[in-house]
Amino acid sequence: SLSRTVTLYPIYINKKARLNHGRRVPKKFAIENPTTREMKDVLESTGYKVTLEDDKCHPSDVDKDNPSGRIKVEIVNQNNSKVSKNDLLRLLCENLPKLKSRSLNNINNVGRNPVKLKKGKR
Repeated sequence: SLSRTVTLYPIYINKKARLNHGRRVPKKFAIENPTTREMKDVLESTGYKVTLEDDKCHPSDVDKDNPSGRIKVEIVNQNNSKVSKNDLLRLLCENLPKLKSRSLNNINNVGRNPVKLKKGKR
């Protein structure tokens, strides 16, 4: 069996990232501030072997002191089935919002209005 590894960064599916800064999916499918741990949980629950690297950051990330991490996904081709990086990103975008941690955060934030700070003149 052939196996290969694919590297995925949270910025690939982050709704707050711009396309020219690393987002790889359309904004309507993207997730707000995904974490590597959430990505790992989703992919492991669907049967992929995942390695988490918290100390790494995306090459174009400006905040090198605060790495967002990355995951390495081992893809084993069985029965000539091909799984691409885009297939994995689509799987993440579909399943990340279903995580219990995500739904609990949404329930806790219902009815709260964000506080907007006014910028003063200098």
